[in-house]
Amino acid sequence: VVCIMQWILGIGDRHLSNYLICQLTGSVIPIDFGYSFGTATSLLPVPELVQLRLTPQILHLMEPLGTHGLFRETMMMVLRSLREKPEMLVAALHMFIQEPTLDWANAAAKQAQMQGKEDYEEEKEKFAQQRISLSRRKLEGGNPCSLLLEELSSGKGKSRPNYRQLVSHVEGDRLGKPGHRKDALWGNSSDLSCSEQVDCLIHQSTDKNLLGRMWEGWEPYA
Repeated sequence: VVCIMQWILGIGDRHLSNYLICQLTGSVIPIDFGYSFGTATSLLPVPELVQLRLTPQILHLMEPLGTHGLFRETMMMVLRSLREKPEMLVAALHMFIQEPTLDWANAAAKQAQMQGKEDYEEEKEKFAQQRISLSRRKLEGGNPCSLLLEELSSGKGKSRPNYRQLVSHVEGDRLGKPGHRKDALWGNSSDLSCSEQVDCLIHQSTDKNLLGRMWEGWEPYA
C-alpha cells in the first residue's frame, strides 16, 4: 500500500531515516514528504531513478517468494482500486493547482531559473498542472518508466552533463533501445494494465544499474 501511494504521489527521498517501524505491529510508517510529485527526480543534483525502495536487503527479507505473491498482489489490488475510482484522489490533487504549497512555489521558481524563464507566476501554475498530470496519468495506465523520463526532462533536464546516459539507463530493457523498441518489455507509454504497471515498477526499482546511480545517502545497498 505504501509503495503504490508513494509512486502515485511521486514521493522521493526515501532513505532509511524517512521510515519509522512500529515495534508493536511491525508496520512501516513513511515520514517527510518534502520531495513529492517527482521533484526528487527533476530537481536534485543526483536524480532519483528508482521509485520504490526495494533494495537487496529488503528483497532478502521477502524470501522465499520475493516480490511475487503477497507483495505484488497487494500492490495490484491497491492500484486497481485507485484506478477504478480515482475521482476523490484527483479532486484532492487539483487543490494544489488552485493553492500550490510554498514548497511547490519554491520548486517552480527553481525550475524556471534552471530553464532561464522569468515569469515565475506563470511557471508556478504550469509546474502544478504538470505534476498533477503525471499523477493522473499513473491512474490511467501510464508507463512508470516513460513518466519517470518526463520528470527527468523537467527541472535540470537536458542541462545535466550525463542526461543522455541517464535516459538510456532508465529505458533499458523496459522501453528498449532506439531501433529496438519492439523488443521492450513494456513498450507502450500508456494503457498498461495494473499488473504491467506493477511489474514495470518492481523491475525498475530492483535494477542494480539504477540503484548504483542513486545518491549515496539513500543507501541503495541497505
